Amino acid sequence: MGKGPDQRHRQQPKHHTLQLKHPQNLRPSGAHGAQGGFTGDCCGGTPPCCVNAGIGRFWLHKKMAEVASILSQDAILSSMIQSLRSTQPKANGIAQTAVTGVSSGFPDLDQLTGGFQPGQLIFVASRYSMGKTALALSTVIHVAISDDLPVVVFCLASCASSLKMRLASSISGICLRDIQTNQFSSEHYHYLNSANKALEDSKLHIDANVRVSLKALSERVRWLAHEHGNLGLIVVDDLQCTYISANRGKALASELGALSHGLKLLAQEHCCPVIVTTQLGRRMEMRRDKRPRLKDLRAGGRLEQAADLIITVYRDDYYNHDASHSPNVAEISVVKHLNGTTGFVVLAFNKSLTKFENLTKNY
Repeated sequence: MGKGPDQRHRQQPKHHTLQLKHPQNLRPSGAHGAQGGFTGDCCGGTPPCCVNAGIGRFWLHKKMAEVASILSQDAILSSMIQSLRSTQPKANGIAQTAVTGVSSGFPDLDQLTGGFQPGQLIFVASRYSMGKTALALSTVIHVAISDDLPVVVFCLASCASSLKMRLASSISGICLRDIQTNQFSSEHYHYLNSANKALEDSKLHIDANVRVSLKALSERVRWLAHEHGNLGLIVVDDLQCTYISANRGKALASELGALSHGLKLLAQEHCCPVIVTTQLGRRMEMRRDKRPRLKDLRAGGRLEQAADLIITVYRDDYYNHDASHSPNVAEISVVKHLNGTTGFVVLAFNKSLTKFENLTKNY
């Protein structure tokens, strides 16, 4: 007997539509509940339940990850106070200095910066032969020898022997040119030998691979941190010499931006300051006032965005040899300070030793 038109109209074709439920309606069910399985309110074993179970697990893991990444205010304050206590020297329970990070070795500069903080990326910028490497090495000597902290220097702009000569000259007080030409007295040899021993006994590590990439640099830092514990300072001299094979086809600004971001992540990963020397553009040479500015940085916007501190070096006697009012004096300017004030200090520059010293009445 045939079916009437009303009956034919009431019969609908069966489709396996997926009715996805909101994650909050998902609940553990059956034996799968003990293993973290989830299901919805529909019947078991059907495709909608399987889809709902997958959504539930994804949502749960996502929320757990979000919660785990959030620190309470108490935890943040506790971590900050503990960091301050561990970095600030005290005598009889009273703080003796305003430096809460790694000291540069120059009290006036430390007073301005508060010390180089863990996780900071610091650029030291200048034109050629102005003293940016000398300033970085002066800090290296102070941290590695005076503070006895592990330091790694990536010397990409020159060979390791040249860098060691500069360090030995700064420590011993012997003219760098006399060391390079092997012209010094037996008394000077004693000082030079003491300087070399101080370097050997320190936790200073020099890597002079001129073709090092950011990836290789990061791997070597991790190995040194594993072998010697927490690092006190990382120095890269200089930024333009770092090699990135994967980005060779990109513009210089993109390469420098990628390098800066990677070095910032490296500083945060190892919780220590990273000092990077970098060249300034030659356009500043055309100005009457040749003091460096932020806009003189190559790929300035990208470097400025990544940096916590940007320090520039300027020596008036470099441009005005005979008419300079400040011979052998350098202006060390903090032109960007993410968590503090900007300003400048003056340091003495000893040309024969290629090192910076605290300014005294002798200059």
